[in-house]
Amino acid sequence: MILLDEDALSILIAALEDTQPLLAANLKDVQITNQTMLADLGITSVALYEISGYIEDKLDIVIATDQVASLRTIGDLAKMITSPA
Repeated sequence: MILLDEDALSILIAALEDTQPLLAANLKDVQITNQTMLADLGITSVALYEISGYIEDKLDIVIATDQVASLRTIGDLAKMITSPA
């Protein structure tokens, strides 16, 4: 099991807390790894676009729409943060 990079995880948590506060509250005790499926966490496609918008604003990056649409795991999301299109 590969754990997420702490910086990427903190950005993801902040994005979830800001855009999806109820979902974030439910994930407090869940161990999240790179292999964790977004759908298993209850993250919808709409939520992904909100999260990516938050990340774009906070990190001053541009994330391609097709890149967001292809996200399936937390690892995919972390990779998007560390190497945006």
